[in-house]
Amino acid sequence: MSAKGIKAKPVEYGEVEEATNLIKITGGTLTFNTSDDAINSAGYVEITRGTLNIQTGDDGVHADTKLTLGTDGGLERDPEININNGYEGLEAGTLIIYSGRYYVIANDDGINAAGGASSGYDPNND
Repeated sequence: MSAKGIKAKPVEYGEVEEATNLIKITGGTLTFNTSDDAINSAGYVEITRGTLNIQTGDDGVHADTKLTLGTDGGLERDPEININNGYEGLEAGTLIIYSGRYYVIANDDGINAAGGASSGYDPNND
């Protein structure tokens, strides 16, 4: 059971060799209304095209390792991500934005390249 919309969970040691924990979205329209992360990967997330409409109680899009949005030389409109409510908007250890449109309403950080996990507001960690 999970409160996340789409997730790539960590692979247990020895379960699968060379697992990347990759979530890749290349088009379509996705709508999320989740109490936890809308999209969460223990590794990587790549979103190159499509429209995402997100309302969440935590992160809109979270990747522990790397979040890549759009494509190098891509169209201005691809992808389009609308985070209408969330604690963190776009969060990853490394965040690369090539192209696209991003609208973020967040209670903490709109874009956060610090990675890690959020557990609530900490006024000493802004």
